[in-house]
Amino acid sequence: MRILLIATDPDRIAALKPLVGWGHRVRVAGREPDARAPLESGEVELVLSQSPPPDWLASLLKAIPQPAPPWLEIGAGPRGRIPALPESPGREALRDWVRRTAPHLDPVPFNRSSAMVICDDDEELLLDIIEVFLGDAPDQLTRIRQGFAEGDLKTVEKGAHSLKGASSNIAAEPLREAAQQLEWAARKGRAAAARAHFAEVQYQWHRLKKYLERFVLGQN
Repeated sequence: MRILLIATDPDRIAALKPLVGWGHRVRVAGREPDARAPLESGEVELVLSQSPPPDWLASLLKAIPQPAPPWLEIGAGPRGRIPALPESPGREALRDWVRRTAPHLDPVPFNRSSAMVICDDDEELLLDIIEVFLGDAPDQLTRIRQGFAEGDLKTVEKGAHSLKGASSNIAAEPLREAAQQLEWAARKGRAAAARAHFAEVQYQWHRLKKYLERFVLGQN
């Protein structure tokens, strides 16, 4: 998603940086002239504004030639469209906030641009790697489930490590991040935390599989 962030507060801007790593394109504008060009070009799909929004934002959205994109006010408190973020949210806090209030900002399962860089812009190679990934990932998930069933966190750790590497190879950041958290929890012997992270791994796997099959491989 192409996002225009209207903000001058460095803390607020920094708090939303993970959106870039999650596959969104974020452009920051603190003044009307900086916001006008992307809005008039029609490239903006969503406007995020710190609270209170600047006086010029509403009039600018009304003045642009094409229909204005939707916009959300961040940190507006009880009267606002979405609740405020913590002062310095970590990635997990931001992820939770996104899912509760703006699920369309959830990390994209697959970053095609980054994947093409990994594959040296070789489309055929990328498709081959994705096919191999979709074939191998279920085996790693089964391996992890078996590890939990047998109380063997070492097996869970190894399965998570393999899944982390495989998802990194195709720029599937949400799954890679979830697998990494699972790997760390299993390595530290934290069984309850590992099970919680595995739930996230399965959620991200199903999102990624559906996305790749529909939008990359063209399957129904």
